[in-house]
Amino acid sequence: MRTVQTTLELLAWFAILAGIVLIFVGFFMRVSSLAGDTEQKTDSKGVILLGPIPIVWGYGRTGWAVAFVVAIVLFGVLLLTLG
Repeated sequence: MRTVQTTLELLAWFAILAGIVLIFVGFFMRVSSLAGDTEQKTDSKGVILLGPIPIVWGYGRTGWAVAFVVAIVLFGVLLLTLG
């Protein structure tokens, strides 16, 4: 049982380390692309599920509707598995 816990701890530390490395790589890629004289347009899109409530930005009405349906389905699955 101890080896499973040790393996999971090792995987968790690896995931944390990989996340930190990816943040630094993204930061340096962004800084190096800003050093050039070319103009770039950035666009932000995302979905956050806070429980059964979806927060959607950048997708318009269609994205909101899709996120709402996905949130309802996920909430239903949660109720079925916990109930």
